[in-house]
Amino acid sequence: FILTTGMDILPGSTDNSNDDTFYGVIDIATPASNTFSSFDSIDGGAGTDMFSLNMDDDYAAASTLLNIEKFEVRTTADKYFDASGIDGVDSIMSNRSTNKLTIKSIESINTKVVMNKLSNVAADLTARYSNTQVAGDSDTVTIDVTGGTGGVAVGDNKLLVTASTAANGAENITLNVSGGTAYLGAVEAEAYDAADGGATTLAKVTVTGDSNLTIGTALAFAGSGGTLDAATSTGDVTVTFAG
Repeated sequence: FILTTGMDILPGSTDNSNDDTFYGVIDIATPASNTFSSFDSIDGGAGTDMFSLNMDDDYAAASTLLNIEKFEVRTTADKYFDASGIDGVDSIMSNRSTNKLTIKSIESINTKVVMNKLSNVAADLTARYSNTQVAGDSDTVTIDVTGGTGGVAVGDNKLLVTASTAANGAENITLNVSGGTAYLGAVEAEAYDAADGGATTLAKVTVTGDSNLTIGTALAFAGSGGTLDAATSTGDVTVTFAG
């Protein structure tokens, strides 16, 4: 399904064997290209459905999105995708983005966040989970890093995991690295702060997968120390520790 510049009301398949894909663009400055707006209503129906979205502007959760399990978002500027009100999401991917993507209000801690083929060093990712999802003492989020990254220096391809608005944060981050060598300028888990400078909540980083990973900035753990577990990774893992 390719969205149009008008109002789209798209029902997906009712057959579990059919997986639908929807394609949209947010480009407010270019009306002839802007195909996804608050007037649109998309229901993926049965199956495992995907929405592929190119963003030149923010998505502020103004549309109706139902029964879509996978989101692939590509942005060329520092933009946000607001996932509030979108239930049952398996994964949200920053797919070949060339600038920073912030994913706001992820409704479930079980929603996997993916950094895919981020060859541009400016393609940072911030994942903000709903406050209740990271309110515990041992919350774990999973980030897939696939297809490699372009980073080579501390400021490149940074990853931040935090809450939406409260002083909560994830304690454990699992990085599943595959499909190419990855460099992440920083990997951080923090309590919410408007300027992304909250107190660290990180207790453990687990690295899995078959590709090499380097984390450029020393890992900063809460309290007196934390844990790095790369026992099941078959790639080379290079990290340092703060303090």
